[in-house]
Amino acid sequence: VTRSRRSTNTSLRSSSTALGTDQTSGITNTSHKDVILRKQIISSGYRCPMQVYYYNKIVTPKTGAKKSSYKSKYYFVLNYDTDEMTIRVIPLYVSGTFKGKREGRPKWKANVHPRDGLDEESYWKSMDVVTTSVSEWNIVKAHAVTKCVSVQGESWDIVDDE
Repeated sequence: VTRSRRSTNTSLRSSSTALGTDQTSGITNTSHKDVILRKQIISSGYRCPMQVYYYNKIVTPKTGAKKSSYKSKYYFVLNYDTDEMTIRVIPLYVSGTFKGKREGRPKWKANVHPRDGLDEESYWKSMDVVTTSVSEWNIVKAHAVTKCVSVQGESWDIVDDE
């Protein structure tokens, strides 16, 4: 299987892959409209139809996994590393309900904090971000409603069969 160079480079970079508008530094201006956390960029290279990809997916811990140690039922995948088979996930919380065609359904959002000069590890920890193996997670069917590049601006309608 040939891997796209862009996808591999993005996923192998340290925790700054999902940060900011400048992907090398991960820091943006401090305007309230600036994107603090971005969804992972996915290359348009070849993808095997037999493999499960976790790019920008909503996941939930598998049954039997240490569910009690997680802060939420659902998480958004900030970074998927195809070589290491790991994901970095941020918890999602209910933030009201939708109006319009999704009337009454819960609106799930990530609680993204401003960076405030924190180092990488402290920043991730402040938002309960976890890096773990993909084998501990199931992908859940969900719809990104806002369709924006920022994690903090997106709202998800999660369709769970439980």
